[in-house]
Amino acid sequence: MRDNEELKRSHANGFGGSDAKMFAKIGTKGIESLSTTEKKRILVALGKMEADDFGGNVYTEAGHLFEDYCAEKLFGFEREKYIEAEGLAKHFKVFAHADFYDEVPNRVIECKFSQDETIKVYDDYFAQLQWYYMLGADEVTLCHGWGTVLPFDVVGASLINVERDDEFIACIRNGIAELDKAIEDGAFDDYKQTEIADTDMGGEAAKAVRAL
Repeated sequence: MRDNEELKRSHANGFGGSDAKMFAKIGTKGIESLSTTEKKRILVALGKMEADDFGGNVYTEAGHLFEDYCAEKLFGFEREKYIEAEGLAKHFKVFAHADFYDEVPNRVIECKFSQDETIKVYDDYFAQLQWYYMLGADEVTLCHGWGTVLPFDVVGASLINVERDDEFIACIRNGIAELDKAIEDGAFDDYKQTEIADTDMGGEAAKAVRAL
């Protein structure tokens, strides 16, 4: 099971499946569309900012417990499989930690524990699911579980085979290439943590931060 320190280390080395939406956004709207939070995420990956110390909450813990449930009840496959793409970017790693990996037929199973409808969960995590195809998976499956969080209990689960979307994958790859080029061109060389935080503020608050 990945702990918080391992997550921080991996995020400081590159970008994983949770960043897929950001790259799809860059691929569609360009670097200028990045939010403050996304800029901070990039600075963490470039080693220019410390990752936030997110210790998790009851919902992340329920997600971990659901993975344990799946390992015991549903899947006997390799857990937390590290997958990395070669040659997609020069300035950062592109990777994923697959919840479950079935070597034959090269299938990734991504688990989500949510009280939402399965179709909403599928839509919410579509970018992350396509990310696995980009990294070389031949099949991707979403395992959606639902139930109670406190106390944790699984009421039901469903498996959805995810279809590969080459157009969406091309958009993600374009976003990766655009960010790589922006880094090469020095777009993030002069960012400081206070400057990024400042962009969230307006008026007198922003002036006060600049003065400090």
